[in-house]
Amino acid sequence: MTAADLLQQSRLTTAADVNLKDLATRLRTENAVDSQGNRIRPASFNQAQLWFIQQLEPASVAYNLIDAIHFKGRLNLPALMASLNHLFHRQESLRTTFAATAGEPMQVIAPVAAINCATVKLSHLPEAEQATEVNRITVEESNQPFDLKRGPLARLRLLKLGEQNHVLLLVLHHIIWDGW
Repeated sequence: MTAADLLQQSRLTTAADVNLKDLATRLRTENAVDSQGNRIRPASFNQAQLWFIQQLEPASVAYNLIDAIHFKGRLNLPALMASLNHLFHRQESLRTTFAATAGEPMQVIAPVAAINCATVKLSHLPEAEQATEVNRITVEESNQPFDLKRGPLARLRLLKLGEQNHVLLLVLHHIIWDGW
């Protein structure tokens, strides 16, 4: 083995040691738990960008995503809520808020999240007025900013148009949902 080979091996070892130290630090950070049982992780690069933008304009709704799901037929509300609660339990992103640690955004992943879904009864209105009211409520929901620190970063509202006609509004902040 030549001196150049030894020097090269030494450089690789040093680089590997540094990478292992970085990895160990990152693993400790990603597995941190706060006093409420929330897991703390560094925000991804994209999440950090969205967090920074929200710090500059806290009232911005530019990154609110909204979807409306139309249900026709009998709706079993307890089953729907159980399914949504199961989804929120399985998907960490839906239980995540963001806090700053030393000026850096961190994900705060709650161990559990109870979701609220207010029901708005519109069945007493004529069909044309229902459509107008659905549009108004949709705009109203999409124009409410999220507090990335307090959360939740998802909102649900069920619009009851009739016994067999419902619309579920789902509003999420882009920091937890990519919209795909």
